[in-house]
Order: sequence, then structure tokens, then C-alpha cells
Amino acid sequence: MEPEKKKIKRVTHACNYCKIKRIRCSGECPCKNCIVYEQNCQYSVSKKRESFSEACNYLTKRIPYDIPISNSESKYDVLINYELIKNLYEYVSFGFMPFLNLNMIENRINIKEIHFSVLFGIYAMSESVKPFSDYNEICKFKKLAFCFIEHTKRKNVINDIQLIEALYILSSLANGSIADFILTKDALKLFWMNDIYNLNCAEYKDDEEGKKNYISLVYASIIIKHMVAQVNTGLIEYVELTEPSKEKYINPILEDNYSFEKANEMFLEHINKCEKLPRYILINKLNKDKSFLNKININKFTGEIDINNLLLLKYNGHDVISTSTIRSLDFYMYMNQPTKWFAVTYNNISELRNTLFLFTNIINNNIKFNSSLLIEIDKEYAKFKRDMPQEFRFSNTAYRTDPPTLFLYKHKQKYWITPTKYMEMEVNEIDNFMSSCIYHQIAYILKNVISKSIDYLLNQFMYFCRLAKHKAIHLEKPQYYEFPSVIFIYEIGTIFLSKYVANHGIDDYNDQIVTFKTDIEELRQKLKNNSFENKIKSQYDIIIGKDIHDIIDLYYKSNMENKYYYCKYCQKQKKSQNNINNTNGSNNNKPLKTKEEFIELLKLLKYFYNLDEYIHQNCNIYKCHNQINNYLFTDSSLPTYQFFYDELVKINSYAVEAKQYVDNFKYLIEKAKNALNQGLDSFEIDTKFKNNFF
Repeated sequence: MEPEKKKIKRVTHACNYCKIKRIRCSGECPCKNCIVYEQNCQYSVSKKRESFSEACNYLTKRIPYDIPISNSESKYDVLINYELIKNLYEYVSFGFMPFLNLNMIENRINIKEIHFSVLFGIYAMSESVKPFSDYNEICKFKKLAFCFIEHTKRKNVINDIQLIEALYILSSLANGSIADFILTKDALKLFWMNDIYNLNCAEYKDDEEGKKNYISLVYASIIIKHMVAQVNTGLIEYVELTEPSKEKYINPILEDNYSFEKANEMFLEHINKCEKLPRYILINKLNKDKSFLNKININKFTGEIDINNLLLLKYNGHDVISTSTIRSLDFYMYMNQPTKWFAVTYNNISELRNTLFLFTNIINNNIKFNSSLLIEIDKEYAKFKRDMPQEFRFSNTAYRTDPPTLFLYKHKQKYWITPTKYMEMEVNEIDNFMSSCIYHQIAYILKNVISKSIDYLLNQFMYFCRLAKHKAIHLEKPQYYEFPSVIFIYEIGTIFLSKYVANHGIDDYNDQIVTFKTDIEELRQKLKNNSFENKIKSQYDIIIGKDIHDIIDLYYKSNMENKYYYCKYCQKQKKSQNNINNTNGSNNNKPLKTKEEFIELLKLLKYFYNLDEYIHQNCNIYKCHNQINNYLFTDSSLPTYQFFYDELVKINSYAVEAKQYVDNFKYLIEKAKNALNQGLDSFEIDTKFKNNFF
């Protein structure tokens, strides 16, 4: 069989040196020829490009009212830049949007119905992901996209899907920020202002079914994106799209004296308002407004409010999407994914959102610590995993880096390396354990048990990450991450950093933890030859018997009182409470961990101890194809944590909101290096984020 010929990439514009020498240019800056011959690599601007640039510069100053919102007239074809459009799809290995592929864009241009708001959004995206991108050009295109969105509103054309697409693209350029939150929220409100499906779609004028399917795809995509923006901004409790009530930005601007500066001023004012919105509002609303409480469903398992129902997005009190709708949606997300991708993504983000809501409200004493609420989230995830659509089952051609549910189990805890001896302690750890109160001793044991689940999820992620990297290299295109990946890349990178320090600066974990150099087939054989415990466990039995209750009644109070002054965790809690009292001028002395809280902790421990979800037999590595190593990226030149840091740096080049993750990771790397220099095996993860969650 003849070897497959490698397709030569077509370069549309050669540098000046290659033009003079009449040789093939590689298209980069500097190009390969200029590097070899030590030339100053420069590209001249064509007349067509000059016309495009001049038109853009003119429009950034002012968009006259008579300028159309689309390329309906041929004289405005000067605003169409085919090179920027095509480059977007050449520079990245995965689709940057769940909709709007290259064929659709070209078709709209040909039928004279492409909105300029969409085009300039695409130009900004293209410029942001290309090598050696020009930040000024990105800003110019973003400004023009925003201007044409406002121009479209000024002309009162708010019933076209392209206005919503443009909002989505701009939100993608502001991933995870307050601006992302506002833009996606406004897009969802536009859907509801037009009863969702009463929108114009250029491609589906005579195809009602096709139109409905496409609108569903865009609608679902924006719901997902808005939920991610809620998480990253800390606004997960703002579920009503019509709040705050005095939102002016979404209203079409009809004044004759319209200007970009005025629209931008209103938008920035809205951002400032959202940044100051109070957090933790829903529980107070539930306590004060009984009519609101009556609208929330009760969970059958917990007997408490249903968190999914409470946090579901609403428009004037109506759910924006139902569970049955989520299950029925059957289309491709991100163009190259299985048709049920929306359900998978929605469930993952919902569980993350629910966990953060519970965790933050529990630690802020807004919700009483109830183990059944946390267990219900884990059960829902496990149920969804068991019922995973068939097309999502693992195969050697899969390459999607699915975000693991690490947030269900992790919050600033130490990571242990040995999977079978998690309770092995060093001398200082034994001292701390013995001097701790019974509550914090059980909490310590629970963290160790949960660490096994973390390692399992970590290995799963590494598996898919290596597949994704292999595919990106094969396509000779960098991987373009959506913003949710930033959160998980940061989390996983910090875990590997912790493990690296705990392993005394050695990035080799004896095949217990998968890294970029692990031979999967060899590991599979080792796992296959191991004997596994295979007893039937009562997973969801979290009842604490009367005999345990009697012991707790007898000894718990005296233990807490005797150990309180010796337990460093109790003292840390007391110090933290004193700081809060001093800041607020209050005298709120929170009591010791109550007996009821201790029982809830025991229930969590019993649940995770009996949980058999995260065992080797269920791991994709154990069940993989024999030749899986052929599909995996392998590199042992750098510590594993460094790979994740480098990926975040790359993401930051096109997603500004990733910067705080990069800065925090860099700070932790320095702390880790200092710990290693001092001979320590751990360091405190004390980074903070703007949203108060991570």
C-alpha cells in the first residue's frame, strides 16, 4: 500500500521575499524561507485589503443610518473578507461554534443575506485565534460587530436569528466575564420576545422543520453558554432573565442621535451594575416569599427543595427549557460531536452549578448542612453516566476532552499518591489527627476516601486529553478550547502540581496515576492481572443506626469540649469568625460543630465508602482497545502540571478571562517550587477568584 500523500496547505498571500524569489511561502511570520535565509519577513497589503481596511476605519467612527445591516447591496461587498473567514476554520482543530459552519457563511454571502454584525464578529474571532494576532485589529472588529448589533436594533430588526448569532459570537470573545453573562442573557431574551421560533432564518425560508431544528440548536447553545457565564461570574442565583427590572441595554435604540459611544456607555454601565449585584439571594427570597417557595418542586429523595428546579433559567416566571426538551433535542453540537452532546453538556454544567450553589450557601450558613442534598447531586451524575447515550461510549476515535465532575469532590484539599493506602500518615499528620476533635478526624478520613474518586476522574480526563492532543497534532492545527475547559484545566493542573510536590518533585507515580508517558496497554495488563474486591454494597444506604446515635449522644459533646483548644481546625475556624466579627462590628460567636452536623458528615462518609462507581473495572483505561496507544499523545519531557499551565497560557491568547487562572496557576507553581526547596511535601492552595466560588 502506497503511503498517503500529505496534503499541501494552500497559502493565499506570500511574503515580499518569497514573491521576489518566486518560491513557495509557508504563510507564517516569519515564514520558513525567511528564517533559513535570515531575511526580514514582511507582507505587503493588497489593494483589496486596503479598501477593506479603509471601509472598516470609516465605520468605526460612525455608521450612517442608511447603511444596510447586511450585504444586500453589491457596493458593500468591500466589507467581506474571505481570507479572515476561511482562516478561522483553518487555524483551529475543533469548531468554535455549535452552528454557523463555513458553508453556511459562504451561502449567506452569495444570497446577499449575511449580517455585518455576524461577519465582524467572525473577523474578530479569526484574528484572535491566528498566530501572531493583532490585538488592535481584534478590538476594531469587536467594536464594529457591537456597532452593527446596535445598528440592527436601531432599525428594529430584532426578529432575525443573525442578531442572536452575533451576540453569541461577541460573548465568545468575552468568555466567562460579566459581558458574556449580559450578552447571552440578552440573546435569550430576544428569543422569548419572538416566542423562540418566530425568527427569520436565511437558510430555511421554505423549510419550517429545518428552521425549527436550527433555532433549537442556537437556543440550546446559548443556554449552555449563559449557564457557564453564571458559574464563572458567581451569578448562578440570577435565574430570572427579566431581572434586574430596569435593564435598558436590550431595548432597541431608536434615537436619531445614535452613536457607538452612547451604546457602549450604556453597556459598560450595565456591566458595572451586574458586578455589584449581591450574591446568595435565592435562600433569602425563599424564606421571605412563601408564594415563591410554593412554585419550587420538592425532591423525592431529600424531601427538600429541588435544586435543579430552583436554579432553572426563567423568563417572566416561565422555564426557558424543560427536562423533557433536553432529552428530546437530537442534533450535533460543535459540528463534529455525537447528536446527544447537548444533554451531556447540560447535565455536567447543571451538576457543577448545583454543587457550587450548595457549597457556597452551606459555608455561608444560608443552608443547613444536609448530606442528602450533596449525595443527590452525586447520584444524579452517576445515573446519567450509566445512561450515557451509546454514541458517547468510549472508542479509539474519540477525542473530546470531557470535563470531569471534580467539583463534586474537591475543594482545596491535599492529594495522596498511593491508591490503596490513603490513610498512611506522616508523623506531623498523625499528631494533627490525634489532637483534632472527632468532627475533624472524620472529615480527614472522608477527604481521603474522596481522593480515590478524584484519582479515578483524573485518569479518565488524562486519557481523553491525550486523545485530543494527538488529533490536534495529526490535523496540524492547535486545539481551540471553549471556556468551560479553562476551569477544569486549571483544576487538574493544580492537582498534578500537588501530586508532584507530594512525590518530592518526581513526575512518576508507578502507573497509579496516568500521565503523558504512561503506556496504556502495559497499564491495562497490570490492571487485568490484579484481583479486585467484588462484593455487593448497599450504595445509597446512608442511615445511621440507633447504636451509633447512642454513642454520639454519650461522647460527642465531651469530645468537642476537651479537644476544641487543641484542634487546629477548630481554632482556625474561630480565628476566621473573629476576623468576620471585627470587620462587621458584630459579636457572632458560632458554636462548635453540632451533633447534627457530625451525623450528616457520617452519612457522607458511609455513602462514599460504599460507592463502587470509581473502581478500576469501570475505568475506560481498563476497558480500552488493545491498540489504544496508537491514538495517544505521548510526551515525558515536561512535568504533567506544566502541560496544563502551558495550555492555559495558549487559551489566554484568545480568551482574556483566562488570565486570572494563568496568574493563579503561576503563583502556585512558585509556591510549589519553594516547598520543594525546603524539603516539604505539600503547600497551601490559597488562590482566590473574582467570583468567590473557586
